[in-house]
Amino acid sequence: MASAGTGIFSVGQTLGDGFGAMWRNFFAMSAIVLIFSIATSTLQFGLSYVTTGSFVADSAAGVAGGQNFTVSVIVSTIFGVCAYIVAQVALIRLALSDLQGRQRDIGGAIRDGFTHFFPAFGIQLLVVLALGAIYVGFLFFVGVISVAAASGGSAASMTVIVLLSFLAVVAVLMFFATGWAVPLVARLVEGTGVFRSLGRSWFLAKGNRWRIFVIYIVEFVILLALIIAMAAVMIPLFGSTASGGFTATWLFVLFPLQLAFSCLIWSLWACFMAALYVNLRRAKEGVTEDLVADIFE
Repeated sequence: MASAGTGIFSVGQTLGDGFGAMWRNFFAMSAIVLIFSIATSTLQFGLSYVTTGSFVADSAAGVAGGQNFTVSVIVSTIFGVCAYIVAQVALIRLALSDLQGRQRDIGGAIRDGFTHFFPAFGIQLLVVLALGAIYVGFLFFVGVISVAAASGGSAASMTVIVLLSFLAVVAVLMFFATGWAVPLVARLVEGTGVFRSLGRSWFLAKGNRWRIFVIYIVEFVILLALIIAMAAVMIPLFGSTASGGFTATWLFVLFPLQLAFSCLIWSLWACFMAALYVNLRRAKEGVTEDLVADIFE
C-alpha cells in the first residue's frame, strides 16, 4: 500500500522532469512520430491520387473526385486521429520509462500504444464530448441572453452579461480540464478502465488545479511560440505558390516542417503529462518513480 504523500506538488519540478524527459528522448520520440506521420501522409496522398488523380487535391480536384474524394478525406482523417492516439500513448510510455530510469524501448512503446488504443480513444472521446457540451451550453445561454436583451435590454448590459458568461465558461472548462489532466497516463500505468481513469485523474488533481493550470499556461505559451515560428516560415511559401498551386518541391519542404512541429508538440505534451502524473502521485500518495515502474515488469 502506498504511503502518505508529501502533499507538496511542485510546478518547477514537474516542468523540469518534463523538459528533461523530452531532451533525453527527443530522437526516439521523433522516430515514433515519424513512423505514424509517414503512415498517415502515405494514406492521405494515396487516397487523394486514387480519387482525384493528384497527390495534393485542391478545390477543383475535389469537385472532380466527387463522393470518392469526400470519402477519402473522411477515411484519412479517421486514420490520422487513430494514429495520433496510438502515438501519444507510445510517447507517454517512453517518457514514463525515462522518468523511472528504465531503458527506452521504442518497440515496446508502440506495442503499448496499440494495446491501450481503445481505452485511450474512449477517454479522449469522453473528455472532448464533456468539454464540448459545456461550450455548446455556453453558446446556447449567450443566444438566449442576446434575444432577451434585444427585446428589452440595453446593448451595454448585454455586453456585460456575455463577458461575465464567457469568463464563467472559461473557469468551468479549466476546472474540468485540470481535473482530467492525466487520465491517459493513469490508464497506462494502473490499467484502470475508462471511467476509473477519469476518476483517478480527478482525485490526483484535487487541490492542485491552480498549479496544473500554470503548467497548461506554459504549454500554451510554448505552442504559441512554435506556431508563430512555423507561420513565419510557411507564409512566404504560401505566397510563392498562390498562383501556381502546390508543387512537389513545396511538399518536400512542407512535410519536414510539419514533422518537426509534430515532434515538438507531441513529445512536449507526452512528457509533461507523464511528469505531471508522477509528481501528482508522489505528492498525493508518496509513490516514487521506482514504485510506479513496477507496472511495466
